[in-house]
Amino acid sequence: MQYFRDTVTGGLYAFEDNVSAIPAEGGGLTFIVDGEALPGPYPATLEPTDDITPPPYVPTAAENAAMRDTLVRSATDKIAPLQDMVEFEMASDADVALLKVWKLYRINLSRLDLHVVPVDWPEMPS
Repeated sequence: MQYFRDTVTGGLYAFEDNVSAIPAEGGGLTFIVDGEALPGPYPATLEPTDDITPPPYVPTAAENAAMRDTLVRSATDKIAPLQDMVEFEMASDADVALLKVWKLYRINLSRLDLHVVPVDWPEMPS
């Protein structure tokens, strides 16, 4: 077995030993078996490698959005009773401070760029 890694994405491609890799016109590689080119296209950034470690998992923007939405719901669950205490003038100074911390956390979640890898998640209040 022979392996090629995409130098941009880290993706790993495996080919049987009877496959030949030859330089392609315009860059990259063409993979040939029994005189026929394998159907592609393959990334032009493939390079031979002995490192067969799989690339790290990178969540999609949709997965990041689902995580953010879950965290926002959790924050909202913490905020609601604290907000009620403030509204009915039953909140201690500690309750008011905690309410502000949770609201800031929720704001920070809403401002995240979910397309950046990795997402810099704000720390959840304790």
